[in-house]
Amino acid sequence: MTPIDQLYDTLAASAADLHAQQPLLATRAEQLGAPSEPVSPEHTNEEVRALFARCESRDTVAVVEDGRPIGLINRNTFMEHYARPFARDVFGRKSCIAFMDKTPVVVDKDTPIETLVKTAVEAGTRVLQDGFITTAGGRYLGLGTGYGLMKAMSDIEAEKTRQLLSSIGYASLIQRSHLAESDLALRDGLPDHALLWQPRDVVGGDAYFFRHTAAGLVGCVFDCTGHGVPGAFM
Repeated sequence: MTPIDQLYDTLAASAADLHAQQPLLATRAEQLGAPSEPVSPEHTNEEVRALFARCESRDTVAVVEDGRPIGLINRNTFMEHYARPFARDVFGRKSCIAFMDKTPVVVDKDTPIETLVKTAVEAGTRVLQDGFITTAGGRYLGLGTGYGLMKAMSDIEAEKTRQLLSSIGYASLIQRSHLAESDLALRDGLPDHALLWQPRDVVGGDAYFFRHTAAGLVGCVFDCTGHGVPGAFM
């Protein structure tokens, strides 16, 4: 089997492993949002308090009117205000809009994760604390969390890094396969000599070339400008 054939076999096996191990990444806001029962302006603050008491895992609740989100209530903010002296007596029977965030981050379900991240950064720390609301055609769909958004972005960056490293690994195989022919020529032409190649990076711009010709063995050792991938391209 020639070095090129070995290269093709290695690349095919690596590509199959890469396809099998490729993680399912979240790319749109819809994949981060989860259905979560909202409340309406008709719900009182006491009803919201009871909701948070029943559902201890819920950190936020959306306020929806006629199917469209108008606000977001954060558990900690709500409890902080509602626990103040006489707050229950004064606000208990009033609409829950009294303690809601009237300008939550609301995004369409098809919003790309990168756009959502930009929107979250522009909103400050609110998305990390309160999360965001997803909609479909302007109508309430569900809630996403700041943690979920951070994890999705981390997964995307990790996948980009993995793809980059895989590409460099493939480039190394290609580069070494070309050098393998020179190794054979050098071994046949100068059996008492050897050449040690140690690029600074996985791929490099320092390389060599040996070929048999009618006049004898022709060889050269060359150094391209740059290191790593730029040097290898040169």
